[in-house]
Amino acid sequence: MKTLILSVGGSIEPIKYSLLQHKPDFALFFCSRDSAEEIAKIKADIGSQFPDSDKVITPDHQDINACISAVKEALPKFADRLKGKTIVDITGGTKAMAAALLFGSSGKGYSYSYVGGFARDAYGKVLNAAMRIFEFNDPADVFKDSEKKLITELFNLYRFDAVGEVIRSLPLSPSDEDIFNGIGSLSEGYSFWEKFEHAQARQHIEKGIKKLETYCRYTNKQPIDLSIARKNASFLEMLSKQKGKVSSYHLVDLFCNALRRMEEGKYDDCVARLYSCIEHIGKKALADRGIDDSNAQKEKIIPALREQFAKKYTDEKGKIKLPLAAKFKLLSELGDEKGGLFAKHEADFTNIMASRNASVLAHGTSPVKKEVCEKFLAFVEKLVPVERAVFPKARWV
Repeated sequence: MKTLILSVGGSIEPIKYSLLQHKPDFALFFCSRDSAEEIAKIKADIGSQFPDSDKVITPDHQDINACISAVKEALPKFADRLKGKTIVDITGGTKAMAAALLFGSSGKGYSYSYVGGFARDAYGKVLNAAMRIFEFNDPADVFKDSEKKLITELFNLYRFDAVGEVIRSLPLSPSDEDIFNGIGSLSEGYSFWEKFEHAQARQHIEKGIKKLETYCRYTNKQPIDLSIARKNASFLEMLSKQKGKVSSYHLVDLFCNALRRMEEGKYDDCVARLYSCIEHIGKKALADRGIDDSNAQKEKIIPALREQFAKKYTDEKGKIKLPLAAKFKLLSELGDEKGGLFAKHEADFTNIMASRNASVLAHGTSPVKKEVCEKFLAFVEKLVPVERAVFPKARWV
């Protein structure tokens, strides 16, 4: 079904031309009290080609706000008629009526047109023989260019919650839904991921990928590299299969989270994650050798360290809990590669830890400096797997 919405003024020839050219099944006339009387003349002139119709009358054809309100109140009443192809013609009526019809209907996926021409009479009206239809896109699409740029910038700065806020503020037309909702779902997924809520992250990222695949299929455009997003979804799937155990996926996840905080200039946050990462590295390496760092069995500690560790790290409940340095000392004595690397660079680590312990997120009040963060990243990078979980970048505009 095709619907034509037209603003109607004192000149009916362009209205007749638009109706005859577009051939709608239904016409909705936006009129003033006076121009509403012209509909009967239009119907009489085009006879059997006049479609089924209805009208909306603005209370004040000179007041643009009153006209916009009239349009916005009327359109939902004709929702069933507007489900197919809808064209909005802004040729007739006062300037306030035409502008109101344009802006009051935008953002709904409609097409737009007006009747113009290159030959006019002495009064500036287009000659009947010179009339032609000019078509243009929904102006909301143009207005969204700035929002698209903003969404792109926010996404690439890892401001995923802000991306969602911008998208929720936009009036989405049917043609917009796959792209904006796809980006929105991806952003929500990556927001969950940044909070280490991996199950929710995977769910929303996979949802976003499906929506964007639909968009890409029909437009041949790819606002975000979906191959990276798919790798991210696969990474999260593998992470979910670890069932709470510290794995190489957890180490990569923590390290990459730290890299993103470094990129943002959040050095204290970066160091906090790196410290957690190196703790987990030691925990996993010991677990791979059958040693629980939070409750180490005395007989599994090598004789050279057994009594020392038992005396120094046994808590009030009788459990031997190994702190970070002890983990790597034991690993080094066991011949573990990571333990050896830690021992080799232990002096560097001690200096880094002094700055970390003085930071706001540890025990002090001094912010971590960039150079300390860079040294810690280089130190931890030697101990983590080579795989990386890199987030995609938006390239919308």
